[in-house]
Amino acid sequence: MTIRATQVVGLWIAAVGLCGCGESTDVAPGDRDVAIGRATDTASQLTVKTLTQVFPATLSVGEQGKVTCLAVDQSGQSSPVQSFTVAAEPAGIVSVQGTEITGLKTGQAVITCRVGNLPSEGVAVSVTGAKLVKLTLQGPDSPTVVGQAAMLTCVAEDASGQSTELGVEALKFSSPLDKVAGAVALTSKVAGSFAVTCVFAQADLTSNELQLQFKPGAAVSTETSIDPSSIKAGDPASQVTCRFLDQFGNVTSDDLALSIEASPEVQVIDDRVTSKKAGVHDVRCVAPPLKDSFAPLTVSPAAPDFSKVKLTATQVEAGASAQVQCLAFDAYGNATDVNPADWQLNVDPKCAVTGLSLSCNKSGDKQVRCEHSALNDAVASTLTVTPSTPVSLALALKPKLSNYSTGQVVTVVGVAVDSYGNQLDTPKLTELKMTPAGGEVDALNEQVSCQQDGLFTISAALAQAPSLKATTQLLCDSTGPLINVSSPKRASTRLHTATVPVKLSVVDELSPTKSTTLQGKAVLPASGFSINKSIGANHGLNVIKVSSKDKWDNTSTLSQSFYSSKAYVSAQSKSGAGAFVGNGLEAWLGQPVIDSGKRFHKNPKDIATVLEVILGGFDFKSLAGGSYPVSNFGFDFLISLKSISFGDAKQNSGYPEAKLLAKSGGMSLSAKFHKLNVKVYAAGQNFISPDLDVTVTASSMKVSANMFLSINSQGKTTVKTQSVSVKLEDVKVKIDNSWGWLVNWLINLFETTITNSIQNALEAQLASAVDVPLATAIDAFALNLDFDVPGFFGAPTTTVKLASKLSSAVFFGASSLSLGGVRLRMQSAMTSTKKVSHSVLGALRRRSCLKTYQTLAKLNYKQPMAVSLHFDALNQFMTALWQAEAFTFTVDEKAFPGLDLKAYGFDGVSGQIEMLLPPILNDCGSAGQLWLQAGDMRVKLTLNKGKEKLVMVAYLSVSAEVSAKVATDGIALNVGKFELLETHVDAVTIDKLPASQSSAAFFNQFAPVLASGVTSQLQGLLATIPLPEIDLTLLSSSLPKGSKLALSVKSVDHTPGHLMAVGSIK
Repeated sequence: MTIRATQVVGLWIAAVGLCGCGESTDVAPGDRDVAIGRATDTASQLTVKTLTQVFPATLSVGEQGKVTCLAVDQSGQSSPVQSFTVAAEPAGIVSVQGTEITGLKTGQAVITCRVGNLPSEGVAVSVTGAKLVKLTLQGPDSPTVVGQAAMLTCVAEDASGQSTELGVEALKFSSPLDKVAGAVALTSKVAGSFAVTCVFAQADLTSNELQLQFKPGAAVSTETSIDPSSIKAGDPASQVTCRFLDQFGNVTSDDLALSIEASPEVQVIDDRVTSKKAGVHDVRCVAPPLKDSFAPLTVSPAAPDFSKVKLTATQVEAGASAQVQCLAFDAYGNATDVNPADWQLNVDPKCAVTGLSLSCNKSGDKQVRCEHSALNDAVASTLTVTPSTPVSLALALKPKLSNYSTGQVVTVVGVAVDSYGNQLDTPKLTELKMTPAGGEVDALNEQVSCQQDGLFTISAALAQAPSLKATTQLLCDSTGPLINVSSPKRASTRLHTATVPVKLSVVDELSPTKSTTLQGKAVLPASGFSINKSIGANHGLNVIKVSSKDKWDNTSTLSQSFYSSKAYVSAQSKSGAGAFVGNGLEAWLGQPVIDSGKRFHKNPKDIATVLEVILGGFDFKSLAGGSYPVSNFGFDFLISLKSISFGDAKQNSGYPEAKLLAKSGGMSLSAKFHKLNVKVYAAGQNFISPDLDVTVTASSMKVSANMFLSINSQGKTTVKTQSVSVKLEDVKVKIDNSWGWLVNWLINLFETTITNSIQNALEAQLASAVDVPLATAIDAFALNLDFDVPGFFGAPTTTVKLASKLSSAVFFGASSLSLGGVRLRMQSAMTSTKKVSHSVLGALRRRSCLKTYQTLAKLNYKQPMAVSLHFDALNQFMTALWQAEAFTFTVDEKAFPGLDLKAYGFDGVSGQIEMLLPPILNDCGSAGQLWLQAGDMRVKLTLNKGKEKLVMVAYLSVSAEVSAKVATDGIALNVGKFELLETHVDAVTIDKLPASQSSAAFFNQFAPVLASGVTSQLQGLLATIPLPEIDLTLLSSSLPKGSKLALSVKSVDHTPGHLMAVGSIK
């Protein structure tokens, strides 16, 4: 049965004021705006107020009424308003729901419709009602999730059976339930079952009790609990319980993966936790992405176990006091308490203890322990006792050595001591000095170093007490003793003796000398620092080698050279005859050179051809004009040779034929002149002897003779032609026709007589005609010329004067040992003008390596031609080059093509090389090898290192193998790789100041590298020595210019004391 509103009087609900205040809900706010807008348009913007209408004007409790609203303009016209709000006053009489009202209790209320801010006229409404008899409350059938609304229905029924629904104001409930605005609903943040009733107080009605159920929502966080939450350090683990909570803290039944996490001091064992560290620690149940919260685990210390010491100061000066605090800890290191009266200090017995205070006089680390009867152990603490104010100072050197090397960095350590005898640790020094000069001081780092040898005094003061000063000694001795050889002097030449006395001194101002060797053998000073000892000498280069060590094994070496020979010869041009070397040149002219049997008259290849040219140009006019008396059968004539001619172009190119044959003591000559024609005038000497013109012809004239040579002390050759025989063949005599009637008997009378006269005249004249030219040819074999030798490293060309003269000519006939020929021996001199300042005795003479003086070469008599150069002559040649400064030259980087100077830190190099002794050729070694030797080659090099100029002066003694080879115009001397015998660095300066010992030591190591670069430039061709030759134009002007007899060298051999060139005529 439905109760009509007009029948319900006096109905009221306990929850007053929940009416909604007349707010209309049937039109959306936007719709309202539109509705108002339309109403305003209807009124043409002249609306001045609104009027309210309610139907019906009287309501019963629970009955509903409709509210309308009219807009009135200025003219009084009205129109309905579509959108408006409704208000009821006083509240509680009616409820407003949109544009409808419901009676709640008896009474009267004013209902007003409102549009914006327009004035509004309300209308009064009366509420009458019937008695309610029953209230019924209904809710959801299933639990509601916390935080969501649970919708409820409260139905009121009157006596007639009519019912109406009451609003949320009628509901009666308790916390944690809460109303939901705008609905008959309740909500809760707490899960559970809660009682709810509906109450109508005016009718004294209560509904049935409804159990409203709320269930947890989805889990958003975890909850952690620990049991027990308070333990002692090391106790068994406590149980950890983890739960999931929704957003309102309700425990959910979610089954999610989780873990237990805790502070580092907590040990997690499955779902239990424990700790040995006293304090409050966090424990969390973690299930990402849920929010977690921690539970505290409170850990208190366990039973006391050991002690520790806490010092008020961990470092004190000697004699000062330190306070001690004793602390107790459990076995896990947690601080705890014990009876303080039972503490006892355990400390170094040398320290004084007063209660819990102690003081120590000796510096160092002191172990301090607090001991207690309730504890099992005592952990020590260290009290560092430092020295107090220093009262004395001493200096020490680090590293601690008896001797230091130059350049070595030495740290000066102060040793300061306080009044208790404690030594300060590395006290700071000031006023650091090093005397005498020669060292470097680094005051900032308290270091010194010596840049030269010496005994230095190091002084300093203590920075914290400058009045305390101290000194110490520093010995720097990095070089060996000073060695000086006073005899033989450097670069000297000596007349040979089997032994040479050596005078030397060994001095070391800083340290005692430990040992000295001369030529590798130990020697002792004769007196003081002097040593007199003899050494053996060899022919040629001798190097004195001295080595000495001091007590620190610093080693010094010295090497200097001298030459030894039994004889010397000058190489100076001004020496004249004194510069000649006996048998310096020797030559062999074999039979093929004397007469090869082949004729080349325009370019003669042997002496016989030259003789033919000489004979072919023989002037017989010297025979004309002579008179020879002839008598026969009473006829007396005085015969005169008017002219003589010869030659047949068809025979031997018009030249006479000549054959020369060497034989013991000289040569045999046989010659043949073709077509001889002699004009003779026979002057009668009595009345029966008429004057006659006679022509004598012969088909040929044969000449035979023996030729002998001799050479005087001036080297001039004399040729004597002896046993000359001339024979005319096929002689014909023709007398002037005016004596024709006498021709026959005159021819018979004079043929033999005149022929004999002519032959006798030719025999007398031919010898003198041949001797002089042939002697001139032999003399021409002795060379006298100037020849140039190119300088080394750009040094000027050196001119050497070669002079020679014959000393003997010996002929041999052909035999099994010889082709036959002549051996010529010559004295020679190769000289130059002296320019060097250094003086020597001269060029070394070999003297057969100090044995029997061997002067003669072992010429090969089976060869057509051979020339020998004696080493005396060769060494004179080397000395001539030397004294003319051919071996004094400058060098630069080009002299060291294989040396990377930048690798050693140098930018460039220049210098001068000067040989203090002439290079010599020496074959007196055990193997007979020919060597070039040079002693005391002075090398002065300037090396650029940035802006610094380092100058090194060193002396080298070197040797190199020498080989003689065939050259176009003589014998070439080629030098092989040099062997560095000794190197002695005499001085090293940096910017004109003496270099440090370390720099000098470096150059001692570097010098052989530089020396190798210098000597490598001397390798290769040393010089070419010209060989004797005959200028044939001196013999006959008919020969072409430049015609000569010269040796075409086929091979060059080295025999003891000589170089031998073998070959034939070019």
